[in-house]
Amino acid sequence: MEISGRVTAKAKVTETKGGKKVVNFSLAINRGYRDKTTSEWKQKTTYIECAYWKNAGVGEFIRKGESLYLFGDLDVRAYIDKNGEAKGVIIFQVEKFLGFLGGRRKEEAPAQPAAASMGPVDDLPF
Repeated sequence: MEISGRVTAKAKVTETKGGKKVVNFSLAINRGYRDKTTSEWKQKTTYIECAYWKNAGVGEFIRKGESLYLFGDLDVRAYIDKNGEAKGVIIFQVEKFLGFLGGRRKEEAPAQPAAASMGPVDDLPF
């Protein structure tokens, strides 16, 4: 499945107990719709947690405000919280980055060029 959205915060690279690194980040996905009662256009935002396991180096390219186009699958994880309650979370397991679409605001832009300006996605090191 393919999704696209804006990164909500700088990606975090963590390491599992087994020593495998994973890049975690969250995407905000906006969807427009027409309100049935007022006929006005409105926008709904859904937040999706994402994980990328293939190359932790990609984490340095994923910054707040970046627009990403991703391919992967949904995964459901169940766990028991600190209060003993059963919880679940849906995580988008990223298989491939189809595009870094850019779109960051000038005041948020880093001093170095963003990944979107580095050329085709195939030229990226991941």
